[in-house]
Amino acid sequence: DYELIRQKYLNNGCDMMTATKKMLEKKQKEAGKLLFNNVLRTLENQRNAEPLWKNYLRPHSAYVFLPVHPDIADYFFQPIIQQHQLNLGIRGRSFIRDSSELVAVFESLIKDVNKKHNTRLTTSRISNNVYQLLSDQTADQADAMLITGRLSSISENTPLYYYAPTIRYLAKQYTIMCSKRMTEISHEIGQPSVQQYEPDISNNNVVGSKICPTDETMRYLVEDLKQKIISTRNIPNSRLAVVRFHNAYTAYTAVLLGHATGYRAVRDPLYSSKELDFETGFGVLSDKDDDDYYNARLMWFHSICVNQLLAYKKHRLSLAERLVLLNPEYSELIRESSAISNVWSPHKKSLDKKKIPFLFFIKDNYKFTNVRPETMALHVRWCYELPMNSNRSYLRTRLREKGVSGEVVNAFLGHWVRGQEPFGKYSSLSPMDYRDALINPLTMILQEAGWEVIEGLK
Repeated sequence: DYELIRQKYLNNGCDMMTATKKMLEKKQKEAGKLLFNNVLRTLENQRNAEPLWKNYLRPHSAYVFLPVHPDIADYFFQPIIQQHQLNLGIRGRSFIRDSSELVAVFESLIKDVNKKHNTRLTTSRISNNVYQLLSDQTADQADAMLITGRLSSISENTPLYYYAPTIRYLAKQYTIMCSKRMTEISHEIGQPSVQQYEPDISNNNVVGSKICPTDETMRYLVEDLKQKIISTRNIPNSRLAVVRFHNAYTAYTAVLLGHATGYRAVRDPLYSSKELDFETGFGVLSDKDDDDYYNARLMWFHSICVNQLLAYKKHRLSLAERLVLLNPEYSELIRESSAISNVWSPHKKSLDKKKIPFLFFIKDNYKFTNVRPETMALHVRWCYELPMNSNRSYLRTRLREKGVSGEVVNAFLGHWVRGQEPFGKYSSLSPMDYRDALINPLTMILQEAGWEVIEGLK
């Protein structure tokens, strides 16, 4: 029994690092397993979690243990590594301690294979094949990147910032890929199929994003926002009572919008209700965009979110009636914007400053203020200390856990590069298939968190 620890650092490529003797001796106790240890170093500009956030986040790990199929360990790795250690003159040690020795062992092996079978294998080609097999199997290059410790050279690496899969999940995908590949090879050489290897891995720590809320955190957030609405609705009638209720109601609606669509933490999410077709649930979403609107995307809004936005439309009209005496000017502006719904324009930033967006907060002087990260923090920070864009990490991770393919999730969150546009001219992704892939998983995610439609002012 022995173990080989491979450490890879994810930083513009992968660097082989040396495993410490102490770690090897500790891991050697798990007899009969050969484990690869991927140490995934944080991407340079990834945000670290604050110490006070620890209880609200999924437990994070810096590395992944990937169990190798016993057939590979028993009949391939051990004898070959021992033989090539002898060939390279590095015998007398139980483990390969230096990364250069490991590279030399496999390069020597590959050299012999190429010479014997007239092939042109290289470590890079084999590594590329493993990466592609994993990517094809999970339909998510983020999985392949986290397992192999390699950044993609042709795809968007942004999903790594918003994805926190468990070590158990990644290890399972890796062993499935190995078993499939070994079975294919066995058939080619006329050997029996390899048995599926299902290692017992209990590690539920995550890798990838360091800021991914737990399910419990989400449930507490939703419950706190609901209780805030209840408490402000019951405030004795006063001049500021309507302001307190409206702001609590807007905070609930805006947070629900973010958790149902993955909307980025930007100013004026859903600037106009005209950006959404309330009958079909499809809408246009433009966040983190520029003047050519390249990143604008087709969005499907879940029925819980759609109905909440409909309730908010009714609430706006009731609010306008309450403000007739308190602020007649803004009362009229709300009526006008509700009538024409602030018809969407690609030049919306240059519109009259007095135009009121669909979602807005009210100051104590009865003037409106935009929904943006700063104002959201003022109304949500009392019950939610995590960054306002942590909804994207949670949503991407949960959708993948529910079985939604990486391609659909990337389209949903706006993660793509040139040539991968999900609804571009040459894309074959159907909006109906896109919606159908999301509807059941998103329903479960929203219901598990406790989101529901709440009526506003009567």
